[in-house]
Amino acid sequence: MATGIDELLKQKGRLRAQDLFEREESKEQPKHRIFLSVEGNKTEVHYFKWLSAELATRYSVIITTLKHTKDGQNDPKHVLALLKEYSLRLDERYIDGELLQKARSRFNDEQIFDCLHNPAILDTSTLNEIEVFFKEHLYDVEEARRVLDLSSGDLLGMVIDRDRGTHSVKTLKECHDYCKKRGWHFYLNTPCFEFWLYLHLVEPKALTPEFLREAFLNKDITTHHTFISKQLSELAHHKKGITQPVFARHYFNNYPRALSNLKYCAHTIEELYDKAGSNLNEFFESIGIKADDQDDNTR
Repeated sequence: MATGIDELLKQKGRLRAQDLFEREESKEQPKHRIFLSVEGNKTEVHYFKWLSAELATRYSVIITTLKHTKDGQNDPKHVLALLKEYSLRLDERYIDGELLQKARSRFNDEQIFDCLHNPAILDTSTLNEIEVFFKEHLYDVEEARRVLDLSSGDLLGMVIDRDRGTHSVKTLKECHDYCKKRGWHFYLNTPCFEFWLYLHLVEPKALTPEFLREAFLNKDITTHHTFISKQLSELAHHKKGITQPVFARHYFNNYPRALSNLKYCAHTIEELYDKAGSNLNEFFESIGIKADDQDDNTR
């Protein structure tokens, strides 16, 4: 029987939050810190690593991809569980460790998290019980919420593939709804992240209806390539990993093109269940970058 999201999040030992990320050091506090739980361990991780390096100075943005403790954790529910664990770890900065342990003896992690971030999600009885508990221990919940709101420069999100042969629409919708309720970002690439990379390298005329239908199906072409991975390989000449020189040459200088090309593809969640495209334009917009960004260094 499939494991539900809530049940998966309750399981201990599956993910270890303290070992899941590497933070880039910065002398100045960045305007945005973005924590992304991603599906792959190479392509997405490398792309966002090099993107962070480029954006850190220019836009005061630091991007951290959360780390899986082992391979084979690419199911959307595992990607979401990883994000959930890290979000709880962020809150531990604002709650005394001993008090947090006492709270956990009475309430689960999700209830504590929602009390601080999304009180409207909890039923009134549970919310009141948690708030009374904190009040009895001289912990100011309202002040904690205010402080956490001031940390709104921290953005959390997950990056997932549509992968119609593996990921059901039902599972993706559950993950999307879970993120939406908690103010997290949900980025979906159809059929896969490589399609987003491909958009950096082509002109709009390549995105014909026929091509987009083939892209959505993304059938195996050879033992090593699907339709999209072969198209990308012929243009960028790299495998799963992306080196910094390859990123600089093919991707960072061309992200305005990728964003512009999304006008000809699906770019809303509902569209992406059935059509090729991506909503990573929302990721760039969240840090103030739009399709018509004409920074001199990205022309």
